[in-house]
Amino acid sequence: MSFSRKIKILYVIDKMLLAGAQRHLVQVLQAIDKQRYDVKLLCLVDGGSFIQALQAQHIDYHIIGVKNWNTVQGLGGFWRMYRYIRHCRPDIVHAYLFTANFFAPLAAWLARVPHCISSRRDLGDWMSGRRRWMCRLANQFVDVVTANSQAVKQTAMALEHLPEAKMRVIYNGMDADEFVCKTAKKALRNKIELPHDALVIGTVGNIRAEKDPMTLVRAFSRLARVQADCYLLYAGYVIDPALFAQMKAYLQQYGLTERVIFTGSIDNVPQLLKTLDIFVFTSQSEGFSNAILEAMAAGLPVVASECGGNKEQIQHKKTGLLFPTGDVNQCFACLQYFLSAQNRQTLGTAAYQHVRQRFNVNNMLIQMDLLYQSLMEEKDERLTRRTTQTSPVATKSSSQKSETTT
Repeated sequence: MSFSRKIKILYVIDKMLLAGAQRHLVQVLQAIDKQRYDVKLLCLVDGGSFIQALQAQHIDYHIIGVKNWNTVQGLGGFWRMYRYIRHCRPDIVHAYLFTANFFAPLAAWLARVPHCISSRRDLGDWMSGRRRWMCRLANQFVDVVTANSQAVKQTAMALEHLPEAKMRVIYNGMDADEFVCKTAKKALRNKIELPHDALVIGTVGNIRAEKDPMTLVRAFSRLARVQADCYLLYAGYVIDPALFAQMKAYLQQYGLTERVIFTGSIDNVPQLLKTLDIFVFTSQSEGFSNAILEAMAAGLPVVASECGGNKEQIQHKKTGLLFPTGDVNQCFACLQYFLSAQNRQTLGTAAYQHVRQRFNVNNMLIQMDLLYQSLMEEKDERLTRRTTQTSPVATKSSSQKSETTT
């Protein structure tokens, strides 16, 4: 069904910092068909690193600016959100992340928005009983809950008692060309004083328990015993200082301090990936990893734990290697397999092709478009039925038919 006007969509998110959900949303806002959709973004807490990208694309956004929505300030923030939604009069509100997933459906319902969608993008193992209850309450005002993997869908159904009919899986998509770095690997390694012919493995992810960096460090220490000239690059914020100290102590104990480079947060992921020979992802909890997709798009062979959506991204021994979560021995065995340049080339190429075929932005947008269109068609059908039932013409016609029959 085609619509005579643009469909208005208001996306609501906590904040636009550098993270997976935000990166996904930026892709949507930039690539969605502006001839069919009028899109706006509402940030509840504050802006973030992606705000500049939105400004460059002339995407309309508004910031509520309440830091803590669990205080009295949250009530004021909710009122301002309600008024903004009333002002925008969207056809659909689509919420991302916990704060938005709870407050946006309630505000949308009060503002009489026809449809509301919320999203789930992790396995929810961080949620307390109270937060699960909050999600269940907000779900009463939601038409559809999107998940970025089957693993996330199943977890949300179990934790929040969501019916399967209310769930929709839409995989993340990406523009693989953005992760093809044209700078020579030799030049990139010169910048960080890495030997040109060294074997370099690496990862992208904040240092915190859920990412299980100790499994990576331990597996690397075993690799270093059989591969004399190998290095590890670790890119990400230090979220857990105690864990970071444990990692550094372990590396010092085994004489590997000079072989591991912690880059902190990085601005240019494609350049980092071009520096590597192998990408490793040891997370213990993962809904659907953008980091894995980015590494595959860069043509890297990937070693990843079997948790969450990782198994939906990687086909074992076809587009990468999977190992049981937390299993240092099997992680090391996967790294050993990629000591062969031929194995790295074969699976790296397959990973590159897999991302382009299955996890591209166009596929993601098609699925989102189908979701939005289906909701709007349901709205039009309801309005048509309501108009037919209450129309004076329809009532008169029905009355005349009754008299004729009599």
